[in-house]
Amino acid sequence: MTDRVMSFAPAAMDLSSPFTAGYRVIATWMERHEHRARLAEMDSRMLRDMGLDKIDALNEAAKPFWRA
Repeated sequence: MTDRVMSFAPAAMDLSSPFTAGYRVIATWMERHEHRARLAEMDSRMLRDMGLDKIDALNEAAKPFWRA
């Protein structure tokens, strides 16, 4: 008899399933929200290192999470 191990990790999911597509969309939205929150907290020196100014950073941070 063979033991079977089921994995529920995202890598083991069917990439064409609606669940996986929904998971990826939500993960992307969460990532955008987190990045924009961090961007809004950066000081001018950090932004300048990335080639941005405070106005650009605040404009990006003000976007809703669903907008790229």
